[in-house]
Amino acid sequence: MRPACVEPAGNVGFDPGPMLGGLYPDVIEPALARAGADAQLLEQATSEWRSVREAGGDGEQELLVAQQAWTSFAGSWQEVELLQFGPGGPSSSAVGGQDLRDEVYSWPTVNGCRVDQELVEAGYDSADFFEVNLVNVYGLDTLEYLLFHPVGNDCAGQHPINDEGTWDGLGLETRTDRRAAYSDVLATGLRADVGVLADAWSPDGGDFASQLANAGGEGSVYPTQLSAINAVFDALFYLELETKDAKLGVPLGIHEDCGAPPCFDLVESPWSKTSAAHIASNLRGFRALYLGGEGLGLDDLLISLDESALNDELLAALDGADAQAAGLAGGLEDLLTEDIGQVEALHLAVKAVADLLKNDLAMVLVLQIPAEAGGDND
Repeated sequence: MRPACVEPAGNVGFDPGPMLGGLYPDVIEPALARAGADAQLLEQATSEWRSVREAGGDGEQELLVAQQAWTSFAGSWQEVELLQFGPGGPSSSAVGGQDLRDEVYSWPTVNGCRVDQELVEAGYDSADFFEVNLVNVYGLDTLEYLLFHPVGNDCAGQHPINDEGTWDGLGLETRTDRRAAYSDVLATGLRADVGVLADAWSPDGGDFASQLANAGGEGSVYPTQLSAINAVFDALFYLELETKDAKLGVPLGIHEDCGAPPCFDLVESPWSKTSAAHIASNLRGFRALYLGGEGLGLDDLLISLDESALNDELLAALDGADAQAAGLAGGLEDLLTEDIGQVEALHLAVKAVADLLKNDLAMVLVLQIPAEAGGDND
């Protein structure tokens, strides 16, 4: 079939311009607005926890509120995870990529022991903390560790903070005070980073929205409309590479990164027990991007090519994955022990969507799939 976005005779007449132009107001801006609002509430909650601790209170209620705020923001962000193109994409592979995603959420690059080191050193309050440190000591995943992790540390016994006694020397109360202070710093950074990403897209800021809407036109970083559609298509592969493979396939041992399955230690968000909810949010983000929100999306492009049956098949598979994810609660690490069949069923349901994406849709729309997805047969 002829590429959907070229203009020779016989073209089906679908104009991709309104679809590309609608993605910012209908999908990207609302998702970032929700994440920004939740980030602000998270910042307020961690600030209150820190204030109460510094005033001598136990802060237990404030910690619960901060944990709830973290969970809300994590849910919003897991939808934004599907928008890794343009400013939200990596500079190494995405047109216009600014590496802004990892500043907010670096999973699976996490290191609890490094966070414990920073807690002991109390360097989180320095003005250049974010500039001189790697992403594994700040962001959403580090904040989860600070808010939900038990009172011990994740370092080996021979690590200096244990071997030299500096961790124990602080005492529980001081460590809790520092957790609250460190959390407050990170939440402030998260709110700012979401704002940077929102501004990069906004017509009142970096206006990458116009770059997408005007793809193929003069001044756009996308030389053709097809290249812009392919960027959106690539972003949908988060469901294949991250949700299916990293979040489900690895812990299950289906993916080679798990040597002795099940790999409990490779489950996402183990401290907050929200890994199942994250997958449900990823599916919502996928649906929004695929459908173009309430506007035009890839579904409309398929229909214009007389591929309504394929669109219906994909939406049915997506409904099935949604239903499977909705039936799970808590952390996947518990389900891997108590009812691994449910995790396997969710993997198969997500795989059904991903397979249609990388095989049927790619062929019909004549789009290139990401290189890292090309050899994935699980």
